[in-house]
Formats: sequence, structure tokens, C-alpha cells
Amino acid sequence: MSTGGSEKVEVGTAVSLSVRNARLVAMLKQAGLEREAEKLSAAIQGALTEEIHHRTKNLLTAVTAIVRQTLRSAATLADAEKSISARLLAMSKAHDALLRAGV
Repeated sequence: MSTGGSEKVEVGTAVSLSVRNARLVAMLKQAGLEREAEKLSAAIQGALTEEIHHRTKNLLTAVTAIVRQTLRSAATLADAEKSISARLLAMSKAHDALLRAGV
């Protein structure tokens, strides 16, 4: 997760961050610090949203590169379509495998 600096959080920790965020908010509310809890919750949500945006941009950059490279080397548009589909499917399967592995 990017927080404006060089700090990063892995994909698998986003859910645990949300759980820890909810617990922290509940504890702060119990301590009578509801306003601080709301600020903290908003800050964490903003950081998670920024990280999703960043990762989406990276994904779209990779897809663009795959399409451009494939179009340069394909003999026909039909060949390009098949190749692009196969590459994106492989990318999707690799992502699923990483997600299942907790990476």
C-alpha cells in the first residue's frame, strides 16, 4: 500500500488491514474517541483506495504492452486477437495462482 512514501503493503494484507482497522475504530469509539476513530478510518480507506488505483494503472500498463507487442508481431488481426486473448488469460491464471498462494 502506498502512503505517499516508500511504504508498501502486500496484496494479501489488505483484508487483514481492514479487520485491524475495524477493531481499532471500535476500541477508539469505546474510549470516547469517535472523531479520531473516524479520521483514522478515513485515512486508512484513502490509502487503500490509492493502492488499488496504483495497481490498476500498473495492470493497464501491462495489458497495453501485451497488446502493442502482439499487434507488432501478428500476421493478421485474427492471429492478434487469439494471441492477445491467450496472453491475457495466462495473466489472469497467474494472478489467481498468486492470490491463492497468498502472495
